[in-house]
Amino acid sequence: DKGYDTPDNFRLLKERKQRAAIMVKRRRGACRGHMKARYPNQKEYQIYYRLKKFRSFIEKIFATAKQWYGLTRARYWGLEKMKIQATMTMMAINLKRIVTLDNCLQT
Repeated sequence: DKGYDTPDNFRLLKERKQRAAIMVKRRRGACRGHMKARYPNQKEYQIYYRLKKFRSFIEKIFATAKQWYGLTRARYWGLEKMKIQATMTMMAINLKRIVTLDNCLQT
């Protein structure tokens, strides 16, 4: 999410030796080169753009889960029960996708 694009978050990820996959905000009126400050070498820059393309595919699945399967609001109290709800929702979406893909392959 672009809301996490802060220097502190990038610094924390670097300290933990984790790869950043945070989408960079478009800065209006700011100096150019903020992308290169976030992803300094070419390899990280290329990984960022690959993840950016892949993210839209994943976000569509979460949007479907929220819009059609009730994942916008937790039905139950507690983290464990919410995990069960999210898991069951994603299982339903994946089963529907399997049926759709299977029908496409058979025709």
